[in-house]
Amino acid sequence: MQDSFDILEEKVKKAAELVKKLRRDNKSLDDQLKDSKAKLAEAEKKLAALEAQMGDAAGSSAKIFIIA
Repeated sequence: MQDSFDILEEKVKKAAELVKKLRRDNKSLDDQLKDSKAKLAEAEKKLAALEAQMGDAAGSSAKIFIIA
């Protein structure tokens, strides 16, 4: 009977260790997600600024072409 309890106790300890590991992994992934979202937002801002510059440049070229 004691062996059964020892086996059960070992399984419970392994399960608890697995839960702790999964929680650490989850926190790490959450941190990576936050960093990635911040980088994405920054890249989108830069892209919007570049697109605006290209639009301005295209508008200036069209004005020059019409005037000429």
